[in-house]
Amino acid sequence: MCTDFESDFKEKAIIGPCVEDPMSIIAGSFLSVIFLVAFILNLMVMVTVSTSYTLKRFLYCHLLINLCLASMVDCLFNLSIAIGYVFTTQWRFGYEINYLNSFTMNMMNSVMGFAVLMLAIDRLASSKKYNSCFYASQSDLAIMILTTWVLSFLMAVPLVIGRIKSMPYRNRYSCSVADPRDDSYLIFHLVLVVCVPPVVMVVLVCISSVIFFRERRKEMTNKGNQMAGFFERRTNSSYYQNEFHIAVFVTCTVVGYLAFWLPFTALTTINPMLTQDWASETTGGSGRSTNPVANATNVANSTSSNATSNASKSTNGVGIIPEIIGSPIFDTVAVWFRFSFHVLMPVLVLIILREVRAKCKDLVTCRRQESVDVASLMPTQGSRKKSTAFYLA
Repeated sequence: MCTDFESDFKEKAIIGPCVEDPMSIIAGSFLSVIFLVAFILNLMVMVTVSTSYTLKRFLYCHLLINLCLASMVDCLFNLSIAIGYVFTTQWRFGYEINYLNSFTMNMMNSVMGFAVLMLAIDRLASSKKYNSCFYASQSDLAIMILTTWVLSFLMAVPLVIGRIKSMPYRNRYSCSVADPRDDSYLIFHLVLVVCVPPVVMVVLVCISSVIFFRERRKEMTNKGNQMAGFFERRTNSSYYQNEFHIAVFVTCTVVGYLAFWLPFTALTTINPMLTQDWASETTGGSGRSTNPVANATNVANSTSSNATSNASKSTNGVGIIPEIIGSPIFDTVAVWFRFSFHVLMPVLVLIILREVRAKCKDLVTCRRQESVDVASLMPTQGSRKKSTAFYLA
């Protein structure tokens, strides 16, 4: 499957021999460590929440499962390909995997953005002021989560079928949209994924924080006449105990998403639109040579023409296709931050959410005595008493 867009690149991009680079081995090793740590931590959190009847009663825990599932899917389909790409130092997977990787990267960018946005909406819905307006049952929440996945899938379908052209970016360890002629798709993705969700997240977190501190101050004022110290009144507040740690986790997750994940999403969306001169060169016209394709061509001129032609002939039919090698170093920084978010999120869960941390510790050390009860639909009287005592402690 080779279109005109792909054939135009074959005359300009470099297909050279694989060079032994120690930095690629180091980068691939670190990415492998991130893959193992992120997959294990997210799996621990997801199993802990999904097997605990106490935690599943809270809606935000279902959103935690969604976040962990998104991270695990991204590790399996995107991080694994990135590791192979880094180790081989060239894209050796052909056009089909190129389109598939671009599809999964784009889809998971949308899924993760919607997942963090739903977490911020849930915190606003849990406040006393907006609880009646944003009330949702577990079935409603499941439908909304499924809707975000379906919408993300439909938004990325044009990439996997080749309607929107994409190419491997060596410094991004992945494939991205490469044709600036698809401005309508890029603008739609820019508005719906890059601009709107982050702005809404920040606004919702700010509103939730203001509501939380007002409610806490009100409770502390009502208990001001009690013979107790400030610290005791602060920690004995029921609103503080129920909402404070969750609010801190949501705030940290939103900040982590904006700092770690969003730059890569914005880069892969905005970069093709800023390189409009690329379109004329890929279609055979004349244009300036200030783009990744021209950079790749300049690298080719520094090598012998015989070596390049021999390498091109020897690699036909083994999956090597033209790739972009002249993108800035910021691409590598952004993709490292993106994959590091998979480790950051479960670490925040285990550090901040003490209920999840306690359940996870009991699960890992095989000390969950009520493991039979939590697997049933309804808890027994003993497990209900234990859960009540756990939250009152």
